Amino acid sequence: MKKSTLKRILASILFAAVFFTSPSSAVTAEEAIESVDTSDYAPGLFYPYYDYKGEGMEFAPFTLTLDYEPDEDGIYQVSRANTGNTVSYVYQLTQDGVIELAYFPNSYEAEDFRYHEDSLDEQVATFFPVELAVGDTFKRGYRDEQEFTVTDILTEHEVECETYHDVFVIETVMPEGEVQRYFYAPEIGEIASEYIFDDEGNAITTALSEYGEVPTE
Repeated sequence: MKKSTLKRILASILFAAVFFTSPSSAVTAEEAIESVDTSDYAPGLFYPYYDYKGEGMEFAPFTLTLDYEPDEDGIYQVSRANTGNTVSYVYQLTQDGVIELAYFPNSYEAEDFRYHEDSLDEQVATFFPVELAVGDTFKRGYRDEQEFTVTDILTEHEVECETYHDVFVIETVMPEGEVQRYFYAPEIGEIASEYIFDDEGNAITTALSEYGEVPTE
């Protein structure tokens, strides 16, 4: 997808969100500095291909591929592949944020699931609410089983020798005390993650190492 087309889609969604927002919830200029429009951070949307290095376990490295670009309703599909499996995720850009419509394990043929019955039913999961600021919390999962907190918006953050700006950080604490943390950059999406599973700081980590066109064999 050409970036101009993508920007038109995101702009139309943002316009709808602003149009339907009551004056009492308007964001001031000061608040805007400390918050992000999450449509700029949507997963796997801005480039055809992302490659992530991983450490700490065999299945940590993975790739993301944009299988199908957003349609007129903002519905698009991304596949995540590692050495064990390929899972396709169907997302939608809406005036309420980014939502996950469905996911499909073992989807090796890049089949278009955007209009599958599971993608069109009423069971959806929030990926991002439309706007987030430091200290905000939100829930993910089809049963809202994970609560995430925005812990920081970093002016700069370096991953694999590349510096990203306006990086926002979210984390959740698991029932046994493990911490899952994600880093997102604008017009990129996820750039790194950490799963810290003990008090010594031992972790499974991922880091974006390459993004752009799908590599040719």
